[in-house]
Amino acid sequence: MSSSPITAVIDELAGQIPDRASSTGSVTDSEWTGLCEALAQVPDPRRRRGVRYPFAVILTIVVCAMVSGARSFAAIGEWVADLPADTRAGLGLTGRIPGPVTIWRVLVCVDRAALEAAIGAWIRARLDAVDTAAPRPTRRRRVRRVLAVDGKAMRATRHGTHPVHLLGVLDHARGVVLAQVDVDEKTNEIPLFSTALDQIPDLTDVLITVDAMHAQTAHADYPHARGAHLLVTVKRNQPTVHTRLKTLPWKDVPVGHTTTGRGHGRIETRTLKAVTVPAGLGFPHAAQAIQITRTSRPISNHPRDQHKHDFAMTLPRGDTT
Repeated sequence: MSSSPITAVIDELAGQIPDRASSTGSVTDSEWTGLCEALAQVPDPRRRRGVRYPFAVILTIVVCAMVSGARSFAAIGEWVADLPADTRAGLGLTGRIPGPVTIWRVLVCVDRAALEAAIGAWIRARLDAVDTAAPRPTRRRRVRRVLAVDGKAMRATRHGTHPVHLLGVLDHARGVVLAQVDVDEKTNEIPLFSTALDQIPDLTDVLITVDAMHAQTAHADYPHARGAHLLVTVKRNQPTVHTRLKTLPWKDVPVGHTTTGRGHGRIETRTLKAVTVPAGLGFPHAAQAIQITRTSRPISNHPRDQHKHDFAMTLPRGDTT
């Protein structure tokens, strides 16, 4: 497949549903309708003269084809050609069907941001519908919703002239990307932090996890204003806060949690210590400090252990300073 940015975006959607890779008939009538309605919000960049196929219909068949396993323009064209006649008619394709060249011409000129927003809204609506339909147990322990904001480079475009880097919002429990934005080559993830989270309608009492790149004061203020919590890794890109975290009396803090895992040729043990910092850390809304100690040892009988300390802060939605 061509490594154009827009196909990389849709390929990211297809990756959200890997169990459908071998299925060609897994898109229901209700999903057709809902997806068409969502994609109808994407502006049509084509000139009116010579338009043969509805814009939303082309986007819908592309998304559904890729979710069903198509990974090239030719495969998408074949997937459309194999649709039952009544399904094509329900989409408004009563005559000729769009070929690979037509599909390519549409995808290279579509508004990526609008497409990402439309797909994200559709995914969130589908998840909400599943949650509503699922039977609820009589007694259920409250589980906090956790979202991760993180960037991802699209491997298919990494060596092209215009590599694609996406900043996504991942639901920890479901493993689904709820929203994402394209990171332009001339910038980085930092200014797009709030842009990505703006796509999530309600962040009340949600915990947001981010890496050290997002240890920015503006990033602390944004979730606080929306009633959310923030868990942020702190490294030496914030030297003052990092020093304050490092000099806390960790020897006097008991271990709160320990995990051990095996992978990548080593055995790794992680211990967590958490302490409340009533006076703050000179960082907006900071209320807790966490020390993560990682001890790794090669699985082979090598006597030497490697220790590494990492730090994080939690920034609850309530004022603590």
